[in-house]
Amino acid sequence: MKLWKIVFCALLLVFVLCAEMPGSADAAESYKLSLATYDPVTSGQTRKLQEWADRIREKSGGRVEITIFAGGSLASSTEILDAVKTGAADIGWIYTSFYPEQFPITDALTLPLLGLKTTTQGTQVLWDLYQETQAFQAELSANNIKMLMMYSNPRNFIITASKPVHTADDLKGLKLRAPAGTATDMLVAWGGTPIMMGPGDVYQALEKGVLDGYVFEYNGIDNFKLQEVSKYYTEITFYVGPFLTLMNKGSFESLPADLQKIIEEESGRTMSMELAATFQADADAVRTKILSGGGTAIEVTGDALAGFTKPAESYAQAWVDKHKSADFDAQAFLDKLKALIAQYEGS
Repeated sequence: MKLWKIVFCALLLVFVLCAEMPGSADAAESYKLSLATYDPVTSGQTRKLQEWADRIREKSGGRVEITIFAGGSLASSTEILDAVKTGAADIGWIYTSFYPEQFPITDALTLPLLGLKTTTQGTQVLWDLYQETQAFQAELSANNIKMLMMYSNPRNFIITASKPVHTADDLKGLKLRAPAGTATDMLVAWGGTPIMMGPGDVYQALEKGVLDGYVFEYNGIDNFKLQEVSKYYTEITFYVGPFLTLMNKGSFESLPADLQKIIEEESGRTMSMELAATFQADADAVRTKILSGGGTAIEVTGDALAGFTKPAESYAQAWVDKHKSADFDAQAFLDKLKALIAQYEGS
């Protein structure tokens, strides 16, 4: 009997020690994370983020469960960044132009009339710049955030309800919804009146005549059904904007190393390119639908384009002058940005 008691006690001791070993509790523990986005649950980007979350759940054996709160249900379009910083949301999908001056290097991609034509081209440019520029990396790891994905949206252009815009002069006196930064500043330079407004409020503002038009890309138009109150689509390659999927650093660092690795493996440049390709394909399909449904596309060329271009060049130079410092060569960054746009043309 004594021998059996000794064996039993020894086994019990081994069990207790194993249970208390570092990492053993983590191996069985599950983690629930929240992801905030302002896009509708039906949007192509939300669906792709859900696929991403599903892959992480599967790869982690169900230990990481990411719940997507779409349509601004957890935080609005202008509140998501702060929600991620504070941990109110573990992960957030943001459009940098909604946060003026908070991403000055990232937002170089938004400089006007650079010639960016597709989401995949813009995303390749962003990632090359990020991997080669320490100041860019620092910008996207500050303020308690960790960058997971980064990519470009399709080209943004000018849409109006009743008055067509063929030249910069046609913008004079028009009230147009636009995000902060490039869109707002350039509309002022061209003579328009920009109005900051969440995308969910644009439809009613157009119906009531509070707005004459807006600056957007085709997916956004369709997500918020704005083609129902829009007629003219001035397809100037105005600018593209960066989208970031960010995670709260504390939320990320609270995960065991193996789960951190899974999230990183499912994120990064590869997933960013996947999101970008979906964004572009959806935009092309929406464009076909809108124009076949009665929308009028307006192409801007020649002298009309020149009227837009000169103020855009001055704006780019002003960006260089504003952001150059001993630690950041803004002119070299802009030159590299333009070179990469040419390098990835057609991608």
